[in-house]
Amino acid sequence: MARLKLGVMISGRGSNLQALIDACKDSAFPADIALVISNIPDVQGLERARKAGIPTQVISHKAYASKNEFEEAITAALTKAGVELICMAGFMRIIGSTLLNRWRGRIINIHPSFLPFYPGLHTHKRALEDKATSAGCTVHYVEEGVDTGAIILQAAVPIEPGDTEESLAARVLVQEHKIYPEAVRLIATGAVRYEEGTVIKNIAIALAFLFLLGGPACAENSLRDSEIKIRAGMHIPADMVACKSNEDCAAVDLPCGPTLGIRADRKAEAKSLICAATQNCPASCDGSAVTTPYALCEDGQCWADYRRK
Repeated sequence: MARLKLGVMISGRGSNLQALIDACKDSAFPADIALVISNIPDVQGLERARKAGIPTQVISHKAYASKNEFEEAITAALTKAGVELICMAGFMRIIGSTLLNRWRGRIINIHPSFLPFYPGLHTHKRALEDKATSAGCTVHYVEEGVDTGAIILQAAVPIEPGDTEESLAARVLVQEHKIYPEAVRLIATGAVRYEEGTVIKNIAIALAFLFLLGGPACAENSLRDSEIKIRAGMHIPADMVACKSNEDCAAVDLPCGPTLGIRADRKAEAKSLICAATQNCPASCDGSAVTTPYALCEDGQCWADYRRK
């Protein structure tokens, strides 16, 4: 199978670029980096790419009279390199309509918060000021607006007593380096696809790549079937299940690795629920009483209630 050609766009040190470079070194990884573009010359990320033998190009926004011309130049470079998916990795410019209209559904970004919480800048500072109990990171498709696109994959990171912006950022970055390559893998293998502003996913494949804090999902979780709507790429801790009620869950084994075996031969006791709608949460979930510690809704509202308790 041909590997998906990536174009990575950066503005700085390129640590997430390095995570993608490292992933692409594995011949089994279904993608390869065709081009790295930076809008700023002489940044560390460019040197990382050169050391890996990856073509680079500096396209400075300052060299163009308008954003349209700037993005036309980027599109020309990406097209010439045969790029099929754009990965934003610390690219510090807001994407405009020229790039979006040409590449919609083929641009992804990694953001250092558990969206929809804390879009934009200073995510860790804001989380600490709010006395949130967890932070995280999100890979999402790029749309108009800041960090508003459909979510592909997420990981949560607990906020520890005494955390500073720097210490929290360092732990979140570890998870960024894990979920960004996995999000690319999901897209390249067809486990996730973009359709009219939403993420459509093969749940059986996608769940196999979800991360727990510290590694791939290697614990028993539960899943009813594809009719249950969970947020695409939602981080699911080991003590949670995706089902409509405690009595309506089939067990799922999540081994380390890309294979997911679904066992529908027994019930699973729900320690938590993923609800179908905000209004049913946390008092009830799909009409069933919630007797669990907390409930997690699609849109994140109940997650917000939980994480601030």
